[in-house]
Amino acid sequence: MNWLVKQCRLPARVAFVVAVLLLTSCSDVDVYTVETQVTAGGKVIHTPKLTTLSRLREREAAPGPRVRVDNPTHDFGRMDPLTERSHTFVIRNIGDAPLRLEQGPTTCKCTLSGLSNRHVLPGAAAHVVVKWNSGRDLTYAHSAKIHTNDPANPVVDLVIKGTVVALFRCQPEEIVFSRVALGETPSASTVFYSQVWDEIDFSDIRGSLQGLTWRIEEADAAEKSSLDARAAYRLSVTLPGDLPSGYFNAALHVQGRAKNGQDDRTASCEVTVAGKVLSRLAVYGPDIDADGTVHLGRVPQGQGVRKRLLLKLRDEQKELVAQRFECLPPSLKVHIEPYKVDANAELGLYYLHVELPNDAPTFRLPPNQNGYIRIEFDHPRVGKLELSVDLIVMPREDFAAGGGVGAG
Repeated sequence: MNWLVKQCRLPARVAFVVAVLLLTSCSDVDVYTVETQVTAGGKVIHTPKLTTLSRLREREAAPGPRVRVDNPTHDFGRMDPLTERSHTFVIRNIGDAPLRLEQGPTTCKCTLSGLSNRHVLPGAAAHVVVKWNSGRDLTYAHSAKIHTNDPANPVVDLVIKGTVVALFRCQPEEIVFSRVALGETPSASTVFYSQVWDEIDFSDIRGSLQGLTWRIEEADAAEKSSLDARAAYRLSVTLPGDLPSGYFNAALHVQGRAKNGQDDRTASCEVTVAGKVLSRLAVYGPDIDADGTVHLGRVPQGQGVRKRLLLKLRDEQKELVAQRFECLPPSLKVHIEPYKVDANAELGLYYLHVELPNDAPTFRLPPNQNGYIRIEFDHPRVGKLELSVDLIVMPREDFAAGGGVGAG
């Protein structure tokens, strides 16, 4: 319309008449219709369908029953959690033959309470009531299907949607400590809020990680506004300093209620507290896996293998002196050297060299058993290092017959 007015320099009313005449004369003009669906996860999807004006006219003029729902999607806006509501949809027959209606499936938390009329005469209407429970999700979208005998619209989707106000929630629901040094006590936080209560009383807080501590303070105005909250509090957790190296995964169970008798409901949230405590001495390289297994592979006797790994010492004392080596197979040769002499006092990096000599004898352990490398150190806090070794030394004739793949 704007294009017609601008390009043809016509008054708006005249341009409208011209546009109508053009559309009525061009029956093969492509147009889009929109199909609305609700996914299993509660998301509303509007899908455009390409058709032509002539096909739309044929469908409008076709004899038989014709179903029409003027408002197939109903938005209820904001609702309290765990609240049941209902909405009545009107289904009309604008055709010239009786319209048959049958109840179809619904999505979770959404039910049909029945059709007022399963056989709708031309010009008449039927009513269907859709009921649902808002649950605790921040948004909801549910649908119910009605099957019809209208050949152009065999299925009608009735959609309800809206948002649920948060009674008691936290954001984020997971606190992750990605790289924690041994003995370190880092802190991180999450925000607990309510879009219903003016103040929150934290009636119970329990953590599954021994030594975990926490504190609560009011969140700032910006955080409160971003969450559209009436009350918001920041809960900070601090890890204990005696966590062992490795991964940890714990839960913090928090229970809240409204202060000053505003509401007699009690709600709870669970925050995941997870992360990894770094080893004081860590080993890196393409030939070692996360479980600490050095992969030397299947090697033909007489070939030999050399691998180099990197040791990282995380300690104020960077000097690492190896006192004793023990290996299985005993033919393995292992030694340690500084990564870079000038910088090693600052970095704490060392090379770990692992060598299988060319004259090593055959070696094979039973299935699911590995060799090992054990190193004892003269260090006040790093006493030893033990690594698993995946290695088979095969007779050359067995290897040539296809008994294994050589290590690179």
